[in-house]
Parts: sequence; C-alpha cells; structure tokens
Amino acid sequence: MNRGAASDNKYHYRRITTEIEPYYLQPRHERRPTKMISPRSQTRGSEWNGSYLRTVSKDDSTHFEPPIKKYRLEERDDEVRTFAIHKKARDSRSNRYNNRSPTMKSYKTIEGLILGAFENRDELVSSSLAAFWTRAACLLEDDNKSPLQSMHLNTELQHLFSRTKVTLEEFGSNNLSQTLTAMAKVVKGGRKGLHSQIVFYDLLVGNGVASKDSIFLKIADVAVHRLERYDSQALSTTAIAYARIGVVPTFEDGSNLFNSIAIQAMKRMSQFNAQGLSTLVWAFATVKVTDIHLFRMVAKAAMITLSQFNPQNLSNLVWAFAKANQQSPSLFKSIANASVKRMSEYNSQNVSNTLWAFSHAREYDSALFEASAKRTICTVSEFNPQELANTVCAFAAAKVSNHTLFNTIGDEAVKKLKLFIPQNLSNIVWAFATAGVAHPRLFDRVAEEAIHCLSNFVPQELANTAWAYATAKEVEPKLFHMIAEESLTKLENFEAQHLSNIVWAYATLKLPHQRLFEAVANIVIVRSKEFSPQHISNLIWSYAFIPVGSVNKRLYSQLESRVIESIEYCDSQFLANIGWSYAVANVNVPSLFSEKSHFIHAIVSRQNEFNLEALCQIHQWILWRKELKADLTLSSAFQQLCYDSYIAREPSPSAFQGHVVSELKAIGFEPKEEYRLPDCGYILDALVEVNGEQVGIEVDGPCHFAGQEPLGRMTLKHRQVLNVEGVRVISIPYWEWDESINKKEYLMSKLDVADVQFDDCQWVL
Repeated sequence: MNRGAASDNKYHYRRITTEIEPYYLQPRHERRPTKMISPRSQTRGSEWNGSYLRTVSKDDSTHFEPPIKKYRLEERDDEVRTFAIHKKARDSRSNRYNNRSPTMKSYKTIEGLILGAFENRDELVSSSLAAFWTRAACLLEDDNKSPLQSMHLNTELQHLFSRTKVTLEEFGSNNLSQTLTAMAKVVKGGRKGLHSQIVFYDLLVGNGVASKDSIFLKIADVAVHRLERYDSQALSTTAIAYARIGVVPTFEDGSNLFNSIAIQAMKRMSQFNAQGLSTLVWAFATVKVTDIHLFRMVAKAAMITLSQFNPQNLSNLVWAFAKANQQSPSLFKSIANASVKRMSEYNSQNVSNTLWAFSHAREYDSALFEASAKRTICTVSEFNPQELANTVCAFAAAKVSNHTLFNTIGDEAVKKLKLFIPQNLSNIVWAFATAGVAHPRLFDRVAEEAIHCLSNFVPQELANTAWAYATAKEVEPKLFHMIAEESLTKLENFEAQHLSNIVWAYATLKLPHQRLFEAVANIVIVRSKEFSPQHISNLIWSYAFIPVGSVNKRLYSQLESRVIESIEYCDSQFLANIGWSYAVANVNVPSLFSEKSHFIHAIVSRQNEFNLEALCQIHQWILWRKELKADLTLSSAFQQLCYDSYIAREPSPSAFQGHVVSELKAIGFEPKEEYRLPDCGYILDALVEVNGEQVGIEVDGPCHFAGQEPLGRMTLKHRQVLNVEGVRVISIPYWEWDESINKKEYLMSKLDVADVQFDDCQWVL
C-alpha cells in the first residue's frame, strides 16, 4: 500500500512533519497548553508508528496497537485530532518502521543515490524526498567533475522529480524549505557549468526557473500558505534559496513571496540569531526587493546583538544594507567598530565585501579602512581576482590614498591576471586610475589580457577600461583600436555615460577613430535627452579636441536645445567647455550665444567661480565672438581678467623649436622668438618678415596632433591669429621636419620664398 495516500475512508496516513511540529520543536511563544493522555482513555486520536500518524475521523472508533505510554494532544481542525508522540516516548516498534525508508546519507555516489531512491520509491515520503535532494546537492558539489556515467538514470531521476512535484502539498515546512534549498544549490552549480550538475539543472529549470510550470513556483505556492508556521530559520533559508537562483515568485494578487516572508519575519524578529538576520537581508538585497520596515527592524535587532555576529555575519549584513541602498549610519558605525576589533579574524572575502559596502554607502570610516589595508597587505596572497579588484575599487571610491596597499595589490594582480574575468580587469584599472596611483606593469599586462577577451566585455567595461587608460595617461594604441571595433558592434547598448566616457578617453589620448566618433554622434543626436549636463560637456569638448569634420557642425547644431536646457544646472567648467568647443567648431548658434541668452547670463552671474583654465577658455570664446564681429555684453573688466589669465601662462620652448629657429637664422631671417601678439594674447614660436609680410611660425611636435591630424586647439589658434591679428601662421609638423633632408630648402618652401639664391653656402634674400 502506498503510505503517502489514503487507504480508505476510515484511515488517513500522513507524515508527522507534514501536519504538525512536535511540541518540543515549536517556538516557545507558540506552544499551547496540552494534556498528557492515555490511548485507552481517548476515543478519537492518532497512532504513532514511527513514520506516520494514523488519523481517525471523530465518528469512528479508535484502535491502538500496541499501547504507547505518552502522547501530546494537539487540536488541528474540526474534523481531525492529531496526537504527536513526545521525543522520549519512541519505542522499538517505531524504529523498526523507520528502517523501511532508505537512509540517503549512506549513499556515496550520485548514481547509487538515484538507484537506491528509485528502488524504494514506494516507501518514499516527503522527508525521504527532501533527504534525497539534500544528499544529491551535496554529492554533486563534492564531485562536480564527474558526469553521470549511466545516462539511462535520467528516467529514474525524472520519476523522482515528478514524485516530488506532485506530493509538495504533503511536505512539512522544514522538508519544504530543505528541498527548496537543495534544488537552488543544484541550479546555482549548473549555471556555473559544473558538468555533473547539468543533468539535474536541465531537469529542475525546464523552461526557466520563473516559468509557470517551474517547480520553484509550485514550491512558492505551497510555502506562502504555510509561512505562519515557519520558524525564523525556515524563513531565512527560503529567502536565501530564491535569492541564489534570482527568482522572486509573484502571485495573482500582485504580491510576491518576499513580501510575505518580510511580514512573517517582522513578527518573529526576536527569534532570529546573528546568521539569520544577516542572511535574511542579504537575500532581499540580492533579488532587489526592498522592504524599508524590515531593514529598519533588522538594524535595531542587529544593534542589540552585534557582539554575537561573526565576521561573515557582519560583512553580509553591511553588504546587504549597502546593496539595498538602506541608510543606517549608526549601524554602519557600530559594524565599523566591531570590524576593527576583530579584523584579525577577517578573511579576504569579509574584507573586500565590507570595504565595498562602506564605499558604496558612502560611509567612510578611517579606522576601518586603515585596519583593512593592513589586513589586506598581510594576507594579499589569499585574495582572489574579484576580491583584489573590489578592495582597490573601495579605496578609490572612498578617495583613501594608500600607495603601499595599491602597489601590493597591483603586484599580486599581475601574478593572477590569467584568472581575471573582464569585470575584474576593467575594475582594477579603473581603481588605479581613479586613485591616481601609477602601476605601468599592471596596465601593460591588463592590456595584453584584455585584447584576447574583449568580445566578452559588456559596454560599461569597455567604456570604463578606455576611461581608466586615458585618465592614467597609459597609451595602448592596439588595445584602443580593438576597443573601438568591439564597441561599434555593441554601441546601441551603451548608456549615455558610457558613450560620453569612451569618446572622452579617445580624445584625451589623441587616438582618433573616425567611425567610432561618427557612430557615437549619430546616437547622441537621437538620444540627446538621456545625457546629463556633465555628459554633454564631455561630449562637446571631445569632438572639439579631435575635430571630425562635418560631424562636429551637425552634432553641435542638433544639441543646441539640450545645451540650453543644461545651462541652468551646470557649473562654471561646463560653461567654459561649451564656449570653447563651439569656438573651435566655429558653429554659431544665435539662440545660445545672443546678448540676452542663458549662456551670457550664466557667465555674468558666475564670473567669480571660474578657475584659471576656465578663464583661458572664456578668453578664446571672446576672441571667437570678435571673429564673428558679434556684440559682447560682458564687462570690460571681466574680459580683461580673461585676457590677463591667458597671458599669465609661461611659454616653454622645445629643443625642436630651437633647431628650427637656428635654421631660420642660418638662412638669413631674424626671427622674433616667443613673440606675443598684443590683441589676442597668443604666443608664436617665431615671427619673421617675408616679402614685407609678418608670418608666424609654429613648430608643432607630437602633442599638437592626433595621429597626423591637427588638434582643435591648434586650428583655433591659427584661425584666430589670422582673423584677429591678420598674421598668417605656418606650421612645421614634426614628421615633415624629420623626413626632410635639406632643412633650409624645406623652410624656404614652407615660407613660399621664391626670390632667393644660394651663394657661398649662404641664403641671400
């Protein structure tokens, strides 16, 4: 007879843990007064046979065999009364029945477990099935490299799975949460590609862990009606299981399982221990379900019992609050103090998770960061790639400078770079760049590794990597070429910040990529409303710094309305960048720069906020307005301030410039070196007179070009010197000078001097 089903109308077999919890296992506050009774004096009740309760309807007589000394009476409903035996009252007869169900822990291989459970399938009850899945999860984890040798066992496994699925209603709360935890563990292992778990993974996932026929949703449907009977441990383990597989079961009324767990958890908050509190909020944070009241109650409960928390509990708790963006300064401070005292007990994961949480929540504790740095330096060899990256990211985000720590982690990262995934590679160079700590060897090795796996980089990682190298001034042309090519295939998935950062990086390192800049410009024009004032400023500056021909004019014209909207929320540097960029592109937008425009009003109202660099940019914008013969409403005093700021910069002649000047003198010219033009304030490397005309000479080294294309600041200077001062400027590019054999002939051809002759090794004008 199948003991899991009713045999007739008189007797009903149920596993004891399905319907009730023994008195001694019930939470203290839920225990009801009970009466010790004898079977012979009771006309309606249930018999304990070691594995089942035989329940009898009220209108039937009761048969007991043999008599058992002590029972505890529990009222279940109006139709059935159930008697649970006290733990100490079990007799030898019950032990004999227990041996009928297979002991799952005795199996040492997954094949043996499946066969053993299948052969005893008629004896399997809810506790046996729960034990089967628990043992399976353990065996699969311990032996994850060995696939199932007998593929025909899939049939047996399918039967056990189906049996579990159809009997979920018979599972008690402990068995249900135990089964759920085991299945979630298997699914998580299968996602990692562990070979032996793939068969189980495919079976459990089916059409997806969140599909309508998923066993995980069926378990949730059963569990949600029993949560009131769950103890604190069952509540937390249920939440953790669903968090591990990333599923939030939802119901027809719009609620979800996590909402129900939160309600029951708040009722039982005093029952949770340190591990229960930390793992509960960890689960909620992991699936991004935020219950403010739950987190507040957990914070209060944790503050009272913080001395009972071990390092893992502390790090999980603070990580959950940071991940869920739940502010609790007092809790963070208490955890920081507790962590400093127990830092010697912290392992690498505890350290990195705690630091990440504090930096993410912007709760910076100097003592904690100092203690964590010392602990990391001492145990750096124990850190895995993610922990290394997270640790330096936390210090960089907190703006805590510790060069010893960064150099130690950088050296360790170089040893383990083969194990780094794209996210780790991107994060670690981002951290070093943000902190301003140089480590050329690390950047070189990351570039070598990244080149081989760029196809696995997501848009954010591509943009952050480019940004980091540009910020650190680490030029890797091959890496940047491949980043550009990979980005072009994923550009539609880039967020506004990523688009802004990637073009800024290429502009900063003077590495032009025509197709990338054109593609980004097209996307920016369509999605302009997504860009913040800072993004707009970076984009416009980048396209001005490395001009891309007609792209600039089209982009600047299309962004007119977005720029005007952003002026109200921008800072002084934004204004300076906007003015300078439009001056370089020579795109006049009357609505943006008219006398009564928001731009002019913003400059006037913030003229005391501009730094030296911004004042220099505003000066060049003023010169542009003079080029266009446009009216200026800025005060003469402010214009003079901008001019004075510009001319305050000291010139720095190069050796290349000295060689060119020497050759000019050898020809017979009398060049005026470092000549400052009075009206515009620009300094020319040399000024010579050619056929009665004043000609400026600019000796342009590599810093003036992106490849062999002149930078925006160079074209702006040449144009403004001509339009404002009336002086034509001749450029001497470094590569032409290096390639020229006869320097004198080269200079004469550049100056377009025709009426000269060569006499006794001297050039005569």
